[in-house]
Amino acid sequence: MAQLLQPGTGAPETGTIDPRILRSRRMLMEALAKLLITKHFEEISIQEIADEATLNRATFYLHYPDKNALLQAMTESRFAI
Repeated sequence: MAQLLQPGTGAPETGTIDPRILRSRRMLMEALAKLLITKHFEEISIQEIADEATLNRATFYLHYPDKNALLQAMTESRFAI
């Protein structure tokens, strides 16, 4: 799960990751995976991803600059060794 995180997202004094960050990113990845079952990537909007994840669109942007970055993070996390 650590591969999902960008540098600097944890607490620097302890080196731990805020569980809320992990939860939000996991929910966004699961939402995109679910939407990809029924739609092509190009047809999926950020709002649809946020709605499916039951998060605000602003929360999406706290974690990823665009849906391509989410897809890349999702791919890296699923195929990380």
